[in-house]
Amino acid sequence: MKIEIKEKTAFQAFGVKWQGTFEQAEKGDVKKVLHQFRKDLFNTPFFERSQTIYGLSLQNIANGFTYYICTEVPEKSSLPANFDVFQFQSHHYAALDYKGVHVYQAYQTLYDWMKENSYQPVQNTIDHFDIYPITYEPLTDEPHLTIMIPIVMEKQRG
Repeated sequence: MKIEIKEKTAFQAFGVKWQGTFEQAEKGDVKKVLHQFRKDLFNTPFFERSQTIYGLSLQNIANGFTYYICTEVPEKSSLPANFDVFQFQSHHYAALDYKGVHVYQAYQTLYDWMKENSYQPVQNTIDHFDIYPITYEPLTDEPHLTIMIPIVMEKQRG
């Protein structure tokens, strides 16, 4: 697995928010919400422009997390009422492309690489940023995603 540093500029997205326990996520609750969002996205004018779906995780509750499932849209877009709008800041990320059933091991590989290379995760922001191809069907396909963890770059450290 090749790990690299990527930069993602600030962006606006629309989507849905899922909040639950790690156990619920492991049982497939996030996949169900991702599947429904994908279906709903097909019925918006943004589907033609959408190449990816984002999953942004924030571990902000006991024994669980909040997961924002969304797609990027231009600023000042007129958005459907049944979706939430999210604003995300620019960050550098440690990133790795992964395809397989043991996604949790890929996250661990990325965190281990960060530790070995003296990168610290950015505090007080999302914990990780997943990028799924628009063609990914979460209920039937083997997981395929790019996992990105926001990191503090050298100039930010000192």
